[in-house]
Amino acid sequence: MTNNIPDIKGDRVLVCPLNWGLGHASRCIPIIKELVKRGKKVLVGAEGASLVLLIKELQGIDIERFIEINGISLRYSKGNSQTWAIVKHLPGWLGKITDEHKEIEKIVEERDIDTVISDNRFGAWCRKAHSIYITHQVMIKAPKGFRWAEPIIRWIHGRIIRKYDECWIPDREQDGISGDLSHKHKLPGNCKFIGTLSRLADIEPCVISPDEQSDTVAIISGPEPQRSIFEKEVIDSQKGRNEKTLIIRGLPQNSETQTDGNITLAPHMDAAAIKAQLLGAKKIICRSGYSTMMDLDAIGVSAEICPTPGQSEQEYLAEYLTGKNIHRKWER
Repeated sequence: MTNNIPDIKGDRVLVCPLNWGLGHASRCIPIIKELVKRGKKVLVGAEGASLVLLIKELQGIDIERFIEINGISLRYSKGNSQTWAIVKHLPGWLGKITDEHKEIEKIVEERDIDTVISDNRFGAWCRKAHSIYITHQVMIKAPKGFRWAEPIIRWIHGRIIRKYDECWIPDREQDGISGDLSHKHKLPGNCKFIGTLSRLADIEPCVISPDEQSDTVAIISGPEPQRSIFEKEVIDSQKGRNEKTLIIRGLPQNSETQTDGNITLAPHMDAAAIKAQLLGAKKIICRSGYSTMMDLDAIGVSAEICPTPGQSEQEYLAEYLTGKNIHRKWER
């Protein structure tokens, strides 16, 4: 899969994913590994749990430097609509995007960066470096009741995309899994499909014994408080069943694994262990986040999926992918 990653300019590369959940960081892992394999000097800029994940997953890889770069953050609401959770963040985001852009320019100057690769960071472009933007949703889905605003949102996002020299779309041009998000409308001229990205694609699963294999594997992801809400829903649905359930909590900053009856709560697992558990599971439960969908696509397994309530992109993907019988709706 990494063979689809285009050539980039220069030898010194800064890769900086957005810190909304872990998906943006996890899908940058195969890019980073491939660039190092090609002899590039890679610097990684991230924050929070995404930075922790990248440091853990890239152990043994010759990364020149990890840099903390703060960006826009989001905390979802507890309810079924995230519209106002997003709206109330907008004024602060504008300032943070400007700060992010200034920080990127400073790093490019100080570290002699040739190429910047931004996974959905709006401000991570620089005139003094070749700038690449990664997004699977060139068309951003508006929440229900705001669909009239989609052309406006697409125009604004298009303006952001055009600030970059290239826009990489992590999907297949034909028979893709992002649907309307990148296939419905004419794309800006700097866009190109690079194939799906998954940290699970080009690694061997670790060997686990039958006793270690779980019947049900749940992958918990996304910003709080919805991450914790989903975790509790999965625990409640699986508690006391006559089957082993592994819940991967998406908390790489934590370290303690806990077992209560038939349920094991693992804060984090490396990619080889996750791949082994997913390939051997009888049932997989997860959010319909795009990076998770790419992981499942990469290893050819199906899941029961549940979108984050009110998160329009995940709601669309859940409807689209269950409609194509690729995945099924999670029935609690």
